[in-house]
Amino acid sequence: MPELPDVEAIRNYVDATSLDKKIARVEVKSRRMLTVSGQKFRSRLKGTTLKSTSRRGKHLFVKTDKDLWITMHFGMTGDLKFVEDGSEEVAHGQVNIFFDGGQKLSYTSLRKLGRIGLTEDIDAYIKRKKLGPDADSISFGEFSDIVQKGKGGIKALLMNQKLVSGIGNIYSDEMLFQAGIHPESAASALGKADVRKLYDKMRRIFRTTIKRGADSDKYPSSYLLKSRRQGEECPGCSGKVKRETIAGRSSYFCPGCQRKIT
Repeated sequence: MPELPDVEAIRNYVDATSLDKKIARVEVKSRRMLTVSGQKFRSRLKGTTLKSTSRRGKHLFVKTDKDLWITMHFGMTGDLKFVEDGSEEVAHGQVNIFFDGGQKLSYTSLRKLGRIGLTEDIDAYIKRKKLGPDADSISFGEFSDIVQKGKGGIKALLMNQKLVSGIGNIYSDEMLFQAGIHPESAASALGKADVRKLYDKMRRIFRTTIKRGADSDKYPSSYLLKSRRQGEECPGCSGKVKRETIAGRSSYFCPGCQRKIT
């Protein structure tokens, strides 16, 4: 599932390809992807111009010149694809936005688990979705307070979008690996130094992954992401990466590098 770095890369892609373009028409191939009626989605966007983007966690917002925002959540397989020739068929293009210049921006999704809609107020949208502060901009004070008051395991807490928005399965594993914390550690048992290290690693990971366009092939070899398989050699020691189901997800960690805090 696209997480914060992936959605930030998509936001930058929209900025580079699709802003200041006027919408000629909208095609909806999969009605189930929309959170509003197809007629409303098409009619309200037709004739508007895309002006700017914003993001909260895994949610992307694209603003038009009519104070209307397109809302996007990408589910498991969602993405955006811009093509200069609007007649070009885009694989798994579920919603297509055609521009006056002949180009096309396609919302693609193989499994059709994402959602795309409209809002006039993104603050109200964020409140309605109960999204916590964005993981890339949350202050240490906010983060520390959330962790110290947390119930249950630290991995489950990190993935709870109502507490901190943007972290999913893959990057929670990476954060915990780099901080040396076992994913089953009790959140409230973490000391101040542990929380500080986890926060600093989170910020550094997001700076690095966003800068590298969320392309895992370009990530440092020291990242667990490069060895995220059962029995793979740990990038931090000579031990082996272990896989367990934690917080309902397939989780990867190194028993030698990550201590369990209870």
